[in-house]
Order: sequence, then C-alpha cells, then structure tokens
Amino acid sequence: MAHYGYEIDPHQEGGWDIEGKDNYADIRYLGGQLTTVSETMGGLVWDDPDQWARLAAGEDGQITPGFTWKPEMLTLAVSSRHHLGDFSDDDVASGVWIPKGAGDDFWVHDPEGPFIYIGPGEHDDWSAHPTDLSTPEYVQSLLDQMEAGVIPADAMYTVTLAVPQGIVFHPEDHARLLAVLDELAPFVERGQAVYVTYSQAAEIWREEYNAVPNIFRR
Repeated sequence: MAHYGYEIDPHQEGGWDIEGKDNYADIRYLGGQLTTVSETMGGLVWDDPDQWARLAAGEDGQITPGFTWKPEMLTLAVSSRHHLGDFSDDDVASGVWIPKGAGDDFWVHDPEGPFIYIGPGEHDDWSAHPTDLSTPEYVQSLLDQMEAGVIPADAMYTVTLAVPQGIVFHPEDHARLLAVLDELAPFVERGQAVYVTYSQAAEIWREEYNAVPNIFRR
C-alpha cells in the first residue's frame, strides 16, 4: 500500500471488543495477512478504562489467541454511547498528544503514556449526524483563528478525512467525496495543509514539533 501513498489502519465499528467475537488484535492480525497494516488504532472508546488497560498491556486476539497487539497510535476516539447512536461525546479535538489514560485523563498529556493520540478534528461523517463543521470548513476555521492570533500558529493541528467504504464505492455518494477533495485542494496548493497518514503525522509531531502536545477543542 505504501506504493500508492496510503496505509490501512485497524478499525472496529463503534470501538467495542465484544466477548466471543473478533477484537482489535484479531483485526490487526487478519489485516496483516492480507496487506501492509499500520499500528494505528481507530475507534478507541475513550471513557472505557477496561479497554484502555487491555490495549496498554497488549491485547490478545479472541479468534487469533496466539497474536498480541499493542497499537502505537490512536485516533477517532468515540464515547461509550457511540454504539447506541449518540455521537455527541465522540472526540473532535485537533492536535497530537499522549493521553494519560481513559476518562478525563484522556485529555491530559503524559509523556510516559502508552500511545500517541492524533486528534481527528471536526470532519465530515457522511451521515445524518453531522459535526458542527465539515472538514474544509474546519480547516478554514483553524487558519482564521491562527491568523487572528486566537490560537498559536506554531502548534501542530490535525483534521481527519474519514471516508467510509460505502462512500468510496457508491457511484452516487462517491461524488460527495470528490466535492470535499475539491474544496480542500486550495489549502494544499497554498501550502496551508498537507495530506499525511497517521503514521506520518506522529513522525512529523516528533521530529518537527519536538513532541510538544497540542489539544485543541473549538
């Protein structure tokens, strides 16, 4: 996949590891049998201390019990109510930091924490539960606030373009994705934004921003 400039990240819908079914370790293992898979986990339940403890220790697969996985990066965290259809407490912070733990500690930077977290920012979710701003609108909001001196211009800000496979492969909905990409193109052309994978974002944070944490919630 690196040949095409993208990577595949293990993701579990709703973030839940249900006993007797596949868990994140299984997804990471099975994905790795098919192609190159990153060490970035999408969909952590940020207010679930049990899941946090399992992942921090290294989670054993449920259908692949001989495989243990501890992710290096996390992103797209959701609340425990996400699987009930309540997305109001899903994370939309921008920036990169190392969470101290689950619950309120998730938004506390701890250099000794087990994972790097890459904030998704506000982004298109393609559903009937839209965030306050679309991905292009959120990027413009960040730029406006930096220019006005409201937020530091030398910090690292992140926003995810999360695209469900149904959008990618649906002949009509695919046009919605192309429209969002067209809206984002001027930011990239002006050097105001850059497309990177989560692994690249973590590397940039360490090497270009000296791993200085930034937790921005609009």
